[in-house]
Amino acid sequence: MGTRVLIVDDDVAALDLIERYLSTQGYEVLRATTTDEAMARMFSDEPKIVLTDLNMPGLNGLDFCRTLRSHEGVGFAYVIVLTAQSDSQTLIQAFDAGADGFIAKPVDKQTLLSWMRSADRMVSLDQGIARRQLEICRLSAEMTIANEKLAEANKKLQVMAVTDELTGAYNRREAMSRLKSLTHAGDRYGQLFSCVLLDIDYFKKFNDRHGHAAGDYVLRNVTEIVQRCVRVTDAVCRIGGEEFLIICPFTPIEGALACAEKIRRDIADAVFEVGEAKLNVTVSLGVAQREGREAVDDILHRADEALYASKQAGRNRVTTAEHAVAACG
Repeated sequence: MGTRVLIVDDDVAALDLIERYLSTQGYEVLRATTTDEAMARMFSDEPKIVLTDLNMPGLNGLDFCRTLRSHEGVGFAYVIVLTAQSDSQTLIQAFDAGADGFIAKPVDKQTLLSWMRSADRMVSLDQGIARRQLEICRLSAEMTIANEKLAEANKKLQVMAVTDELTGAYNRREAMSRLKSLTHAGDRYGQLFSCVLLDIDYFKKFNDRHGHAAGDYVLRNVTEIVQRCVRVTDAVCRIGGEEFLIICPFTPIEGALACAEKIRRDIADAVFEVGEAKLNVTVSLGVAQREGREAVDDILHRADEALYASKQAGRNRVTTAEHAVAACG
Protein backbone atom coordinates (compact mmCIF):
# COMPACT_ATOMS: atom_id res chain seq x y z
CA MET A 1 0.00 0.00 0.00
CA GLY A 2 1.29 3.44 -0.95
CA THR A 3 1.54 6.61 1.09
CA ARG A 4 -1.67 7.52 2.90
CA VAL A 5 -3.15 10.81 1.64
CA LEU A 6 -6.08 12.80 3.07
CA ILE A 7 -8.05 15.04 0.69
CA VAL A 8 -10.16 17.74 2.38
CA ASP A 9 -12.70 19.49 0.14
CA ASP A 10 -16.41 20.19 0.32
CA ASP A 11 -16.59 19.86 -3.49
CA VAL A 12 -17.32 16.17 -4.10
CA ALA A 13 -16.47 16.43 -7.80
CA ALA A 14 -13.04 17.84 -6.92
CA LEU A 15 -12.58 15.00 -4.40
CA ASP A 16 -13.44 12.38 -7.01
CA LEU A 17 -11.03 13.86 -9.56
CA ILE A 18 -8.07 14.12 -7.18
CA GLU A 19 -8.76 10.65 -5.76
CA ARG A 20 -8.73 9.19 -9.28
CA TYR A 21 -5.41 10.89 -10.10
CA LEU A 22 -3.77 9.62 -6.91
CA SER A 23 -5.24 6.13 -6.79
CA THR A 24 -3.77 5.32 -10.20
CA GLN A 25 -0.35 6.23 -8.78
CA GLY A 26 -0.67 3.80 -5.89
CA TYR A 27 -1.59 6.23 -3.10
CA GLU A 28 -4.01 5.20 -0.35
CA VAL A 29 -6.64 7.94 -0.47
CA LEU A 30 -8.81 9.14 2.42
CA ARG A 31 -11.57 11.72 2.03
CA ALA A 32 -13.13 14.41 4.22
CA THR A 33 -15.71 17.06 3.31
CA THR A 34 -15.31 19.13 6.50
CA THR A 35 -12.34 20.16 8.60
CA ASP A 36 -13.90 18.50 11.67
CA GLU A 37 -14.03 15.20 9.78
CA ALA A 38 -10.49 15.83 8.58
CA MET A 39 -9.20 16.28 12.14
CA ALA A 40 -10.85 13.02 13.16
CA ARG A 41 -9.10 11.32 10.23
CA MET A 42 -5.77 12.79 11.29
CA PHE A 43 -6.05 11.08 14.67
CA SER A 44 -7.52 7.78 13.46
CA ASP A 45 -5.61 7.18 10.21
CA GLU A 46 -2.48 9.36 10.54
CA PRO A 47 -2.11 10.34 6.87
CA LYS A 48 1.34 11.59 5.90
CA ILE A 49 0.16 13.97 3.14
CA VAL A 50 -2.82 16.33 3.35
CA LEU A 51 -4.45 18.15 0.42
CA THR A 52 -6.89 20.77 1.71
CA ASP A 53 -9.03 23.40 0.05
CA LEU A 54 -8.66 26.86 1.55
CA ASN A 55 -12.32 27.80 1.21
CA MET A 56 -14.06 25.38 3.54
CA PRO A 57 -17.26 25.88 5.53
CA GLY A 58 -16.78 26.29 9.28
CA LEU A 59 -13.06 26.05 10.08
CA ASN A 60 -11.41 27.24 6.86
CA GLY A 61 -8.30 25.77 5.29
CA LEU A 62 -5.94 28.30 6.91
CA ASP A 63 -7.28 27.60 10.39
CA PHE A 64 -7.10 23.88 9.65
CA CYS A 65 -3.39 24.26 8.79
CA ARG A 66 -2.75 26.19 11.98
CA THR A 67 -4.53 23.53 14.04
CA LEU A 68 -2.47 20.75 12.45
CA ARG A 69 0.80 22.53 13.20
CA SER A 70 -0.06 23.45 16.78
CA HIS A 71 -1.73 20.23 17.96
CA GLU A 72 0.67 18.00 19.94
CA GLY A 73 -1.36 14.91 19.11
CA VAL A 74 -0.82 15.26 15.36
CA GLY A 75 2.38 13.86 13.90
CA PHE A 76 4.23 15.10 10.84
CA ALA A 77 2.10 15.67 7.74
CA TYR A 78 3.02 17.42 4.49
CA VAL A 79 0.24 19.92 3.77
CA ILE A 80 -0.63 21.17 0.29
CA VAL A 81 -3.36 23.78 -0.03
CA LEU A 82 -5.76 23.86 -2.98
CA THR A 83 -6.92 27.33 -3.94
CA ALA A 84 -8.49 29.16 -6.80
CA GLN A 85 -6.84 32.32 -5.48
CA SER A 86 -3.17 32.41 -6.43
CA ASP A 87 -2.45 36.00 -5.43
CA SER A 88 0.65 36.58 -3.36
CA GLN A 89 -1.26 37.63 -0.23
CA THR A 90 -3.24 34.38 -0.16
CA LEU A 91 -0.11 32.30 -0.66
CA ILE A 92 1.77 34.16 2.07
CA GLN A 93 -1.11 33.54 4.46
CA ALA A 94 -1.13 29.85 3.54
CA PHE A 95 2.58 29.39 4.14
CA ASP A 96 2.41 31.37 7.38
CA ALA A 97 -0.38 29.07 8.53
CA GLY A 98 1.85 26.03 8.02
CA ALA A 99 1.29 24.91 4.45
CA ASP A 100 4.21 23.24 2.66
CA GLY A 101 2.94 23.79 -0.88
CA PHE A 102 0.01 24.97 -3.00
CA ILE A 103 -1.81 23.92 -6.15
CA ALA A 104 -4.09 26.21 -8.09
CA LYS A 105 -7.61 25.09 -8.87
CA PRO A 106 -8.74 23.54 -11.11
CA VAL A 107 -6.14 20.91 -10.30
CA ASP A 108 -3.78 19.94 -13.08
CA LYS A 109 -2.75 16.27 -12.90
CA GLN A 110 0.93 16.77 -13.68
CA THR A 111 1.25 19.66 -11.26
CA LEU A 112 -0.47 17.53 -8.61
CA LEU A 113 1.84 14.55 -9.17
CA SER A 114 4.90 16.80 -9.16
CA TRP A 115 3.92 18.16 -5.74
CA MET A 116 3.16 14.62 -4.56
CA ARG A 117 6.68 13.49 -5.48
CA SER A 118 8.07 16.40 -3.47
CA ALA A 119 5.80 15.46 -0.56
CA ASP A 120 6.95 11.81 -0.77
CA ARG A 121 10.56 12.90 -0.46
CA MET A 122 9.77 14.95 2.66
CA VAL A 123 7.75 12.10 4.17
CA SER A 124 10.62 9.68 3.55
CA LEU A 125 13.04 12.15 5.12
CA ASP A 126 10.82 12.54 8.20
CA GLN A 127 10.44 8.78 8.54
CA GLY A 128 14.21 8.40 8.30
CA ILE A 129 14.66 11.00 11.03
CA ALA A 130 12.05 9.24 13.16
CA ARG A 131 13.85 5.91 12.71
CA ARG A 132 17.15 7.50 13.68
CA GLN A 133 15.54 9.08 16.73
CA LEU A 134 14.13 5.72 17.76
CA GLU A 135 17.53 4.15 17.26
CA ILE A 136 19.14 6.91 19.33
CA CYS A 137 16.55 6.34 22.08
CA ARG A 138 17.21 2.60 21.95
CA LEU A 139 20.97 3.08 22.12
CA SER A 140 20.57 5.62 24.91
CA ALA A 141 18.44 3.16 26.90
CA GLU A 142 21.00 0.40 26.29
CA MET A 143 23.82 2.70 27.40
CA THR A 144 21.88 3.64 30.53
CA ILE A 145 21.38 -0.03 31.38
CA ALA A 146 25.03 -0.79 30.60
CA ASN A 147 26.20 2.12 32.78
CA GLU A 148 23.99 0.94 35.63
CA LYS A 149 25.41 -2.58 35.31
CA LEU A 150 28.94 -1.15 35.18
CA ALA A 151 28.30 0.97 38.26
CA GLU A 152 26.95 -2.07 40.09
CA ALA A 153 29.94 -4.15 38.99
CA ASN A 154 32.33 -1.41 40.13
CA LYS A 155 30.53 -1.22 43.45
CA LYS A 156 30.93 -4.99 43.89
CA LEU A 157 34.61 -4.75 42.95
CA GLN A 158 35.13 -1.97 45.46
CA VAL A 159 33.52 -4.11 48.16
CA MET A 160 35.59 -7.14 47.15
CA ALA A 161 38.77 -5.06 47.27
CA VAL A 162 38.28 -4.18 50.95
CA THR A 163 36.56 -7.26 52.38
CA ASP A 164 37.57 -10.75 53.39
CA GLU A 165 35.87 -13.23 51.09
CA LEU A 166 35.15 -15.85 53.74
CA THR A 167 33.80 -13.73 56.58
CA GLY A 168 32.70 -10.46 54.98
CA ALA A 169 34.82 -8.52 57.48
CA TYR A 170 37.24 -5.89 56.21
CA ASN A 171 40.56 -7.31 55.02
CA ARG A 172 44.05 -6.46 56.23
CA ARG A 173 44.66 -3.85 53.53
CA GLU A 174 41.53 -1.95 54.47
CA ALA A 175 42.43 -2.23 58.16
CA MET A 176 45.82 -0.61 57.55
CA SER A 177 44.24 2.09 55.40
CA ARG A 178 41.76 2.98 58.14
CA LEU A 179 44.42 3.02 60.81
CA LYS A 180 46.57 5.39 58.73
CA SER A 181 43.60 7.70 58.22
CA LEU A 182 42.88 7.71 61.95
CA THR A 183 46.50 8.47 62.84
CA HIS A 184 46.54 11.39 60.40
CA ALA A 185 43.29 12.72 61.90
CA GLY A 186 44.69 12.20 65.36
CA ASP A 187 47.90 14.06 64.57
CA ARG A 188 45.95 16.98 63.11
CA TYR A 189 42.88 17.22 65.33
CA GLY A 190 43.87 15.27 68.44
CA GLN A 191 41.25 12.55 67.88
CA LEU A 192 41.98 9.37 69.77
CA PHE A 193 41.16 5.78 68.90
CA SER A 194 41.68 2.30 70.28
CA CYS A 195 42.39 -1.10 68.77
CA VAL A 196 41.31 -4.58 69.86
CA LEU A 197 43.19 -7.62 68.64
CA LEU A 198 41.27 -10.91 68.85
CA ASP A 199 42.52 -14.45 68.38
CA ILE A 200 40.39 -17.61 68.48
CA ASP A 201 41.82 -19.94 71.13
CA TYR A 202 43.25 -23.27 69.99
CA PHE A 203 41.91 -22.73 66.49
CA LYS A 204 44.54 -24.92 64.82
CA LYS A 205 43.59 -27.85 67.05
CA PHE A 206 39.93 -27.18 66.27
CA ASN A 207 40.66 -27.33 62.54
CA ASP A 208 42.70 -30.49 62.88
CA ARG A 209 39.96 -32.21 64.86
CA HIS A 210 36.82 -31.01 63.07
CA GLY A 211 38.07 -30.09 59.60
CA HIS A 212 38.51 -26.85 57.68
CA ALA A 213 34.82 -26.61 56.76
CA ALA A 214 33.94 -26.50 60.44
CA GLY A 215 36.73 -23.99 61.00
CA ASP A 216 35.33 -21.74 58.25
CA TYR A 217 31.89 -22.02 59.86
CA VAL A 218 33.32 -20.86 63.19
CA LEU A 219 35.18 -17.96 61.56
CA ARG A 220 32.00 -16.71 59.89
CA ASN A 221 29.96 -17.00 63.08
CA VAL A 222 32.62 -15.36 65.23
CA THR A 223 32.63 -12.47 62.76
CA GLU A 224 28.86 -12.12 63.03
CA ILE A 225 29.01 -12.07 66.82
CA VAL A 226 31.74 -9.45 66.82
CA GLN A 227 29.82 -7.27 64.36
CA ARG A 228 26.77 -7.40 66.60
CA CYS A 229 28.83 -6.22 69.56
CA VAL A 230 30.46 -3.18 67.98
CA ARG A 231 29.13 0.22 66.94
CA VAL A 232 28.42 1.18 63.34
CA THR A 233 31.46 3.47 63.46
CA ASP A 234 33.77 0.60 64.44
CA ALA A 235 35.51 -1.57 61.85
CA VAL A 236 35.79 -5.35 62.17
CA CYS A 237 38.74 -6.67 60.17
CA ARG A 238 40.17 -10.12 59.60
CA ILE A 239 43.92 -9.69 59.42
CA GLY A 240 45.10 -13.30 59.66
CA GLY A 241 43.85 -16.87 59.73
CA GLU A 242 42.02 -16.69 63.07
CA GLU A 243 43.09 -13.18 64.05
CA PHE A 244 40.82 -10.16 63.95
CA LEU A 245 41.30 -6.44 64.53
CA ILE A 246 38.52 -4.18 65.78
CA ILE A 247 39.20 -0.49 65.16
CA CYS A 248 37.30 1.84 67.52
CA PRO A 249 37.44 5.52 66.44
CA PHE A 250 36.97 8.26 69.07
CA THR A 251 37.13 5.61 71.79
CA PRO A 252 39.31 5.68 74.91
CA ILE A 253 40.72 2.50 76.42
CA GLU A 254 37.77 2.13 78.82
CA GLY A 255 35.25 2.00 75.97
CA ALA A 256 37.33 -0.43 73.93
CA LEU A 257 37.84 -2.63 77.00
CA ALA A 258 34.07 -2.81 77.58
CA CYS A 259 33.51 -3.69 73.93
CA ALA A 260 36.21 -6.39 74.04
CA GLU A 261 34.75 -7.92 77.20
CA LYS A 262 31.29 -8.10 75.62
CA ILE A 263 32.75 -9.80 72.55
CA ARG A 264 34.62 -12.33 74.71
CA ARG A 265 31.53 -13.11 76.76
CA ASP A 266 29.14 -13.45 73.80
CA ILE A 267 31.50 -15.78 71.92
CA ALA A 268 32.07 -17.92 75.01
CA ASP A 269 28.30 -18.23 75.47
CA ALA A 270 27.65 -19.13 71.83
CA VAL A 271 27.02 -22.69 70.72
CA PHE A 272 28.52 -23.75 67.38
CA GLU A 273 26.73 -26.69 65.78
CA VAL A 274 29.16 -28.75 63.72
CA GLY A 275 27.36 -31.74 62.31
CA GLU A 276 25.63 -33.35 65.27
CA ALA A 277 28.10 -31.85 67.74
CA LYS A 278 27.45 -28.67 69.70
CA LEU A 279 30.74 -26.95 70.39
CA ASN A 280 32.05 -23.92 72.21
CA VAL A 281 35.02 -21.73 71.37
CA THR A 282 36.70 -18.93 73.26
CA VAL A 283 38.78 -15.96 72.25
CA SER A 284 41.63 -13.99 73.73
CA LEU A 285 41.83 -10.24 73.23
CA GLY A 286 44.34 -7.42 73.63
CA VAL A 287 43.34 -3.76 73.81
CA ALA A 288 45.44 -0.64 73.22
CA GLN A 289 44.68 3.08 72.91
CA ARG A 290 46.86 5.21 70.69
CA GLU A 291 49.29 7.31 72.71
CA GLY A 292 50.38 10.72 71.43
CA ARG A 293 51.63 10.55 67.84
CA GLU A 294 52.22 6.82 68.01
CA ALA A 295 52.73 5.05 64.65
CA VAL A 296 50.34 2.36 63.43
CA ASP A 297 52.91 -0.41 63.84
CA ASP A 298 53.58 0.65 67.43
CA ILE A 299 49.96 0.62 68.58
CA LEU A 300 49.43 -2.76 66.89
CA HIS A 301 52.56 -4.06 68.61
CA ARG A 302 51.23 -3.01 72.01
CA ALA A 303 47.83 -4.55 71.29
CA ASP A 304 49.58 -7.74 70.21
CA GLU A 305 51.57 -7.83 73.46
CA ALA A 306 48.30 -7.46 75.37
CA LEU A 307 46.83 -10.34 73.34
CA TYR A 308 49.88 -12.46 74.12
CA ALA A 309 49.44 -11.66 77.81
CA SER A 310 45.83 -12.89 77.62
CA LYS A 311 47.00 -16.18 76.16
CA GLN A 312 49.77 -16.55 78.74
CA ALA A 313 47.24 -15.96 81.51
CA GLY A 314 45.08 -18.88 80.39
CA ARG A 315 43.16 -17.53 77.35
CA ASN A 316 39.45 -16.56 77.20
CA ARG A 317 40.22 -13.17 78.66
CA VAL A 318 40.85 -9.50 77.80
CA THR A 319 44.06 -7.64 78.63
CA THR A 320 44.93 -4.00 78.08
CA ALA A 321 48.34 -2.90 76.86
CA GLU A 322 48.93 -1.11 80.17
CA HIS A 323 48.27 -4.27 82.18
CA ALA A 324 50.45 -6.29 79.83
CA VAL A 325 53.36 -3.91 80.45
CA ALA A 326 52.74 -4.04 84.21
CA ALA A 327 52.69 -7.85 84.10
CA CYS A 328 55.99 -7.91 82.20
CA GLY A 329 57.47 -5.47 84.67
